[in-house]
Amino acid sequence: MKLYQYLLLLFSFFSFSQGSYNLEVKFKTEITAFDFNSELENQKNRYGDGLKMNYLGDGNFIRTYLNSGKKGNKTQSYNNLTGQLIISYNDSLAVDTLDVKQNTIQLIYKKEIEGESILKLKCKCIVYSGIFKQQIPVKITYCYSEASPFLDGNLFSNHNDFFMADFYKSTNRPYLKFLMETSDFNLTFTAIEIKKIPL
Repeated sequence: MKLYQYLLLLFSFFSFSQGSYNLEVKFKTEITAFDFNSELENQKNRYGDGLKMNYLGDGNFIRTYLNSGKKGNKTQSYNNLTGQLIISYNDSLAVDTLDVKQNTIQLIYKKEIEGESILKLKCKCIVYSGIFKQQIPVKITYCYSEASPFLDGNLFSNHNDFFMADFYKSTNRPYLKFLMETSDFNLTFTAIEIKKIPL
């Protein structure tokens, strides 16, 4: 995608943002890989060592990856009206768009479990076990606290990939921990700060 197309999409993205406050969650990033040092370096380059998640209203959000590598993710901007994720990278002005209205993971089971305390908040977790279309097994865990700020889960109805729409609709809260477990590596985002930003 050309730069001017990205700027046009980004302008429309921000123009739809509404609400009494924006919500910002900062995470530490942890990555473990199994038997492959190259896989560990690849994922560290892609995801960095931290993440900032800004919820902008109307189901829109921006993920900013901190200290990712030269070819790693810079931002992922989601517009709920279009169901598209706009992905930018550190080494390029070009961006990719990803349609996340369809889930790339076939669900095997979903269950709720008790979680740990995060930011001194008692958490519950929802676990989704499934298989990617390439027949790769994966387990996704989202942890949340009912004491966290409210998010209207219905606003995320177009982000079905990675079970996000289901998670937000089930909880009406931001996730404080995200864990993706695959046969090659595990990726964990754990919240270290959450704050409301008045408009």
